[in-house]
Amino acid sequence: MSQVIKRAIVAIISVFCLLNITFASEIPIYDIGKENSQLKDFTVGLIVDSDQENIDQISKIKDVELLNSRFTITSLENNYWFAFRIKNSTSQTIRRVVGFDEVFMETADLYYRTDAGWHHEKNGLSQPINLREIKNRCPVFFISLSAGETKTIYLKLHSKFSGVVGVFLEEIPEFVLDEQTRIIGYWGYFGAALAILLYNLFLLFHIRERIYLYYVINVICIIVFNLLYSGYSLYLNSDVNTFYDLHVSSAVMGVFLTLFTREILRPKNQWINRVLNIIIGIYVVLSFLLVIDICFYEWLLLFAMPSMLFLLFTGVYYLIKKTPLTRFYVIAMSGYLLGLFMIAAVSIGLIPFNTFTRYGFLMGSFIELLVFSLALAYRVKLLQVEKITYQNQLLATEKSMNNKLETQVQLRTKDLVHLTRELQTTNIKLAQQIDEKNNALTALEKSELELHESNETKDKFFSIIAHDLKSPLSAMLGLSKLLNDNFDDFTVSEQRKYLSYIHQSVKHTHKLLDNLLLWSLSQKGVIEFKPEKLKLNLLSAETIELLKEVAAGKSIKIKDETQEDIYVNADSNMLLTVLRNLVSNAIKFTPKGGEIIIKAQKLSSERELNFTEISVKDNGIGISLETQSKLFSLGENSITNGTENETGTGLGLVLCKEFVEKHDGNIQLDSELGKGSTFYFTIPTNIARSELETVSGC
Repeated sequence: MSQVIKRAIVAIISVFCLLNITFASEIPIYDIGKENSQLKDFTVGLIVDSDQENIDQISKIKDVELLNSRFTITSLENNYWFAFRIKNSTSQTIRRVVGFDEVFMETADLYYRTDAGWHHEKNGLSQPINLREIKNRCPVFFISLSAGETKTIYLKLHSKFSGVVGVFLEEIPEFVLDEQTRIIGYWGYFGAALAILLYNLFLLFHIRERIYLYYVINVICIIVFNLLYSGYSLYLNSDVNTFYDLHVSSAVMGVFLTLFTREILRPKNQWINRVLNIIIGIYVVLSFLLVIDICFYEWLLLFAMPSMLFLLFTGVYYLIKKTPLTRFYVIAMSGYLLGLFMIAAVSIGLIPFNTFTRYGFLMGSFIELLVFSLALAYRVKLLQVEKITYQNQLLATEKSMNNKLETQVQLRTKDLVHLTRELQTTNIKLAQQIDEKNNALTALEKSELELHESNETKDKFFSIIAHDLKSPLSAMLGLSKLLNDNFDDFTVSEQRKYLSYIHQSVKHTHKLLDNLLLWSLSQKGVIEFKPEKLKLNLLSAETIELLKEVAAGKSIKIKDETQEDIYVNADSNMLLTVLRNLVSNAIKFTPKGGEIIIKAQKLSSERELNFTEISVKDNGIGISLETQSKLFSLGENSITNGTENETGTGLGLVLCKEFVEKHDGNIQLDSELGKGSTFYFTIPTNIARSELETVSGC
């Protein structure tokens, strides 16, 4: 709603209220009205500096002996000034209590002149109750008058509250008695409301239905609302934001009262259900808006009465239709709305303010709590009756059904016996067919697995042949070419020497082919693994001798730093293949003039076996981290050309890994681009005879 419409509504209500203000004829009070330019920032200093006669003319001060009147606040954003004279006509000093009977006063200031100047007292919600001279929920002040003294009292009021507010001047005993009467009435109400709350909490935990949850939350909201509205919450917590919490609790109360209405009436009319959902949604939105900014409380005030009237209309509509519990609902909502009506009617002057209208909303809300609680208790009784009736109906239906079923069972039993025999015969045939199918599938899967393993082994076999035959064949080609080109220039001794090298290369090539054949058989699990005690430096020397010509072609020096006293238990052919592949790879990726070092050292392990670590180190081009993770995996090898564009299949390291792991060892590397690589692998120093693997059938 726009600001213009809201201001228009407030203005109409204000005019209507002003037309209905009534004062006691013998004790008039005059409203100075809205702040004007002279009183915009009215302070003690301005009173002192202002023209006193002008102030008296504005306030229209008159002599009165007793003040007990009410007035209407019609603007929410302005201060209100009130002035009156009090005269002590007695012969002794008297004390009186003056103040407002409304809690929602942001600030209430009292001014009067003394011989020393202006006296000022401050009260209201801005002052914590424990700091007030009179620790009362409403802003009140003590005034003392000596015999025959006349005082001019100025009251300045600022509040977000809109409605009728009472200003009073009472003797102290009367004030105390009036306050004690209120306390008894309010705390009697709160005690009864708490008893209703505890009773329905018990029902909630016992029955566990949403309607009791909605009602319990609604009761809590009503108790909180009346605590805040009456001001007694200030005694419990002096820092509570009464005006803010009051309207937030009102919006939440609207949500759960509407939810409770929907549960207790169970409306089947789609239009009514739709409107109830809209009301719930608006109250939820208003709750969040009020949490964000209290200025939205005007919207809540405009929406509350129409929504409550619609809830009452819904109850009356279903009362006509004789829906259960609607009588309770209409009585409860009528009492609640009567209380709201009293507040509104007093605010606009339709009815006078008195003790009955003062406690009208309190009585209306108590009627709502009590009648709704009786409705829920009656609902429990209805549920019990419905349960017994339903159980009796079930028993009768069950008995009738049992008789029918017994007859049908006898008729069906004969049919089932015949069908069972047919099904047994069919199941036997199906089981035979399933067994035959499963056997066929098992045989097919086995054939596919064997075919896959065979193809995989064949692929590995040919790939490894292509990779590992290259090194010895290259050596033989180099030596044979050298011998062929310079045969006449060489002596017989030199010729024999080179022929011996060629013979040795052929011999090792032959051994390699045998090893590859054995490896391919090992992939099928039909090869003997025969570790034996070997002197490691002899194997490293044999490897260097085999590859020295290839290394010499790139001016690469191979150093053998293995000690003579190191022995290992390994398959000699597998270990030679591992050394040959690692040194061959080192030559491939080491530039001319480089160096390759073969080392070995004994390691101790927590296991029963002792291991020897063998390393092949080069100062070649190195290997990137990305490539390192793929070196030992078949199908993921990174094939890289050597420093002289040497090519390879990349399967040599895969073969090394399989042979090393065959010995229960492991292989790893340490490499950095541009700084070379070092390959480490472990071979057992001692192997128990019981751990030797023997698989027959090669």
